Amino acid sequence: MDLSPGSIFAGYRVLARLGQGGMGQVYLVENTNLSRREALKVVSQAGNGTPEFAERFAREARTAANLRHPSIITVHQYGVENGVPWFTMAYLDGHDLSGAALPDPEIAEVGRRVASALDTAHRSGVIHRDIKPANLMVTRDERTGRLDTVTVLDFGIARLADGQGLTGTGSFIGTLSYSAPETIDGREPTPAADQYSLACTLYQLFTGQPPYTGSPVSVMGAHAAADVPAVSGHRPELGALDAVFARALAKHPAQRYPDCTTFADAIGRALAAPRPDAAAQQTLPAAQAHHAGVYPPAGAVEARTHNVARTTNQRTPIAVVAAGVVVAVGAAAVLIYALLPGSDDPGSTSAASSAAAAQDVSRVSSVSPAPGASAPPAASSAGPSAPSIPSESAVPSVCVFNAGPVSGLGTTTAEQLSAAGYTVVGSGNLVTGSITENVVFYEIGDEQAAGRLAGLVPGGAVTEPKPAAFTRCPDGLAVIMVTDD
Repeated sequence: MDLSPGSIFAGYRVLARLGQGGMGQVYLVENTNLSRREALKVVSQAGNGTPEFAERFAREARTAANLRHPSIITVHQYGVENGVPWFTMAYLDGHDLSGAALPDPEIAEVGRRVASALDTAHRSGVIHRDIKPANLMVTRDERTGRLDTVTVLDFGIARLADGQGLTGTGSFIGTLSYSAPETIDGREPTPAADQYSLACTLYQLFTGQPPYTGSPVSVMGAHAAADVPAVSGHRPELGALDAVFARALAKHPAQRYPDCTTFADAIGRALAAPRPDAAAQQTLPAAQAHHAGVYPPAGAVEARTHNVARTTNQRTPIAVVAAGVVVAVGAAAVLIYALLPGSDDPGSTSAASSAAAAQDVSRVSSVSPAPGASAPPAASSAGPSAPSIPSESAVPSVCVFNAGPVSGLGTTTAEQLSAAGYTVVGSGNLVTGSITENVVFYEIGDEQAAGRLAGLVPGGAVTEPKPAAFTRCPDGLAVIMVTDD
């Protein structure tokens, strides 16, 4: 359902459309009675026209609205208008944590506040089901630049898509990179599942990537059976966190911490333990240095926000609500990731997975480096520098393809990357149903180059090793565009 600016919906005046995700659209609206701006989410979910869905929507929205905690988003109002469920939430001037670069103490503080919010919800019988960086919003004090609020979005909303007749029995709701193995297996989530998702999220904030990456099948298998990758494998100075994350990411829920706060406290104690001095941080690769509190020069890296006209380091108000379902996979079904010889399709999933693989609008925003963060002493001339665009001779060649519905998106992206100094050696369109988000494919060894490129892609991108059957760009990085939101 599309709402035009200036129109009236459920008594709210629509000001602008902020984005769209798997469970509906998000709008900036004015509460005309209170002269207050709010974020309105219109739920577009299969089955929402039935009395059963409307009843379940009211129950879940009422439960979410009754949660009281400084770090839980406030639900103002909810209802059903012409058969369409909707709810309004607080509208904050902040950023979510997708692609965030925070100093370690701030990561620990984010973990502490989110853990407290989750434990509060768990005591009320509410499981979030979709904790991830895009569902965590932060604001900063305008005077000091320090963290002000840390807010968890979409409490209880993902549950709306979980039920017989919507996703089907034996399915899971969440985002694959951050989902606990028991939920991927289709079992009912418990508080321990939220703890696992929080651990995946904080792991990414500390290291720059979630614990398991790759194709959907490889990520599912890793959650189920792979050893927990050590944080120290990415950042050797954080070896004290290895045991903490090994427990929080245990395959069996009973082996994790008793609650989220205990997990967050363990992180605090580990960070307080003796660690290598600042000089050791100077030798970190550039892609890791910013996580130790070493940031690129102001303006060197564009801060991606929900503003359509993205400007360097601009803080733009965005909706404090994420859009629900990202991946849904039946437990009894076999998810097939097929690479056909000679095919340009890097993979295909089951029909159930593809149908629910809509992207969260919040996934593509990022957080600017913490204002006022102090960097360690400058590294020697031989050491790596903070992330920036290298000279043209050092930049791998790039191919850009459009796999989304927006005509000309690939061409526009190619022009922007070319202006940023990249050599675009190929472009075109891809017809594939298996790519549901912007992605940068790279050859082994080009991980850091892919990460830099992903940060410049309009709307942001994930990075994955180039599938063997993807032959359209044999000698460079490949950018596959789906959306610029």
